[in-house]
Amino acid sequence: MSSFLGPIHFWLYGKIALQEELTNNIAELAVKNGWITDYEKSNYVFGSLPPLESVIDEENIHTWLQGRIYNAEERYALLVTRVLKESPEYIEQLESVARELGHKNKVKAGATPEEAYKKFDDFFLNGMPCDRVNEQIISDENSYSWKQREDIHKTFWNSAGGNVANYYKLRTTVMEGMLEDSGLTISYSEPMTWKIVKCGE
Repeated sequence: MSSFLGPIHFWLYGKIALQEELTNNIAELAVKNGWITDYEKSNYVFGSLPPLESVIDEENIHTWLQGRIYNAEERYALLVTRVLKESPEYIEQLESVARELGHKNKVKAGATPEEAYKKFDDFFLNGMPCDRVNEQIISDENSYSWKQREDIHKTFWNSAGGNVANYYKLRTTVMEGMLEDSGLTISYSEPMTWKIVKCGE
């Protein structure tokens, strides 16, 4: 491993890979159902991510990773917006894909709310760590609540001509899939605040 790369860089790259997996899964569904052509799919899907150390610009690690994050967010917004312009009702099938990926990355049974949040933080792209997007509100044995200080995703959805509400709908569905069988539930309230609680609390 390069001496320039540390755990945080691989952590971010892993989050990018999960975003790419969701984009690819949605694109495959869209092609299968005839919502987009196979040729169009190539505009949205990056493909398999090579090992980080084989592709990163070690002279400019931060900028390179930020560029990959922006690119992944942009293509995802463009793809979902393109599909939903065919029919807004397709969101339900996209949610099924999102839930399946969440279930594939399940929070372990008996996890605490804070442990579940950590699992979410390891999964979802929220800009760079220095952006400090998420702010903890409550953390105790029965619940964990946090607020997103700014909507860093909205720019990509506006540029795609879409609605960022679809981003959060799919993101929440992934979270719900991750929490299946964990004994925890997730809820959302305005403005951009989420809460994980133990079932029955």
